[in-house]
Amino acid sequence: MASITVSSGPEIYTTDSILQSAKTQSILVLQAPLEKYTLMHNYPIPSLRDATEILVQTEVIGLNPIDWKSPDFNFGIPHFPFVPGRELVGIVSQSHTASRFRPGDRVIVISTDYRDARKAAYQEFVVAPNYNVVKLPRQLSPEQGAALGVAFVTSALALGSCFGLSFSDIMDGPDLRALIHSVNEKRIPEDVQHEALRSIDDQERALEGDWVAIWGGMPS
Repeated sequence: MASITVSSGPEIYTTDSILQSAKTQSILVLQAPLEKYTLMHNYPIPSLRDATEILVQTEVIGLNPIDWKSPDFNFGIPHFPFVPGRELVGIVSQSHTASRFRPGDRVIVISTDYRDARKAAYQEFVVAPNYNVVKLPRQLSPEQGAALGVAFVTSALALGSCFGLSFSDIMDGPDLRALIHSVNEKRIPEDVQHEALRSIDDQERALEGDWVAIWGGMPS
């Protein structure tokens, strides 16, 4: 894939030639509860705000139950109009020169910040923070990779946040509960503050050898 370097203020971004010729994109938007998604054309391509973000051209979008629960029950929607989509596989179109990703990389994107429409999956170009992106393993197809993001985040948050399990003894992984509590409370949206900060006490944290019950688990 041909690439060139362009300047955006004090930041230097590397971008591919396809993006240079594209000015707008198509996008799916939910205007109100109980309405069908609206396909909008000539919608502006989202722009990067800082060096931690990359722009990805969508290839395959992962579908989740929340994609039909949201419009039917007004569930998990912070505002209208709303752009849905939580996971995808795509090709990096734009990145900061200091980023670990380069144009042409095929990546898995997990959209956890559904309040920011730039990061929603139901559009041709998606903004993603570096920490929510991994390169697609060569042995996986884009269709397989697009189904991994939400399952991974759900598992990690269930174990690390809800159960309070620390991953520090597993490949020097994080202690998610400690990380969450280190964040300024004002930076955490009000609707999830209690769940994130006060759903479990220190003495209730899961330890090695504890048994847990998993409801609705799917066989691999």
